[in-house]
Amino acid sequence: MKILYICSEFYAGMMPFGANIVNTMEESEHDIFAVFVSSPQCDYKTAILNSESKNYIFINTPMNKFGRGNFRLFAFPVIKVINKICKENKIDVIHLLTEDGSLAFYLKFLLRKSKVYYTVHDLIQHESKPKNFIKKLIHYLLVEKRAQYLRDNIENLVTCSKNQLNELVKKYEKKAVFYHSFPSLVTSSIKNGNKTVAEVKGIKDYILFFGRIELYKGIHILYNEYCKNQKIFNKPLVIAGSGDLYFQRIRNKEEDIVFINRYIEDEELNDLFSNAYCVIYPYISATQSGVLSLAYYYNKPIIVSNVPFFRECIVDEDSVCFFDPTKPETLTESFSKIKDIKEIENNYYDPKELRLQLEKSYL
Repeated sequence: MKILYICSEFYAGMMPFGANIVNTMEESEHDIFAVFVSSPQCDYKTAILNSESKNYIFINTPMNKFGRGNFRLFAFPVIKVINKICKENKIDVIHLLTEDGSLAFYLKFLLRKSKVYYTVHDLIQHESKPKNFIKKLIHYLLVEKRAQYLRDNIENLVTCSKNQLNELVKKYEKKAVFYHSFPSLVTSSIKNGNKTVAEVKGIKDYILFFGRIELYKGIHILYNEYCKNQKIFNKPLVIAGSGDLYFQRIRNKEEDIVFINRYIEDEELNDLFSNAYCVIYPYISATQSGVLSLAYYYNKPIIVSNVPFFRECIVDEDSVCFFDPTKPETLTESFSKIKDIKEIENNYYDPKELRLQLEKSYL
């Protein structure tokens, strides 16, 4: 079978998600082709193990506003390359891995080429900070509406969430809906990274939140509980990731809080995670996410909210501390129990199992 993967988005965790699925399927018996769209900060070449393969095409997105806007609207270079690969190789399956809203306009063209699969990342939009009218309209048209169009018109849908799987089956009774476990976000560029994080130089054993700053990730819960109970936490808090700090800050309580409010490069994660005492993910909601894979890779104790998706990912509940995000005080209680967490290997991120799940869905 000849499978063409499309990774036209790279924001947040999309790059490691797409890259590790392609890396995993590279070990299969199928012929794997792929198209990757990168930016200088998020370059798929650094995450793809066989980046020199003639079957892989890398496209750099324009960085000026006009060029980037035009690219997101029409994606001419992407569809041109897809057409070329399909013509030359008689592709059996096209799988859109990274939301890929810019290809919605060309869906009928893709459906004529081969069997199309679409990975649904968020059937229901996460909680978010209120946007002004223009930003809200742009997001609706370019992201939500196009993702909905692709979901509604592609017959083969894929998800990494068992909870979302059930919702998709209910909503799309006549479609084929498939599940596979979420791939690890740990890439070769993370494993081999040797850049230091200047903001935490000389600081060790800190409590770490890592990820883009978004309302649904519940960073305000962690921040407020830490400010209320600094004596109980008794360690520095590091909040690392780009995005708007949407919550009201308590400046006179921030002596032991470090904000690294910028994009964190993969090559910096070795330094950032290795020096952490524990990792906390205080999400209000999580459809599907690979953030736990980073903490497991670095063998760090984890405190995580008890949302359904995170419970799916936990093989042994003794390996984490859960808390209830609707009762913020339980976060502080969980921290006091963190010393009892066991170190175990989490089989949820087994690439062999992921490969078997994907291969089964293509039959």
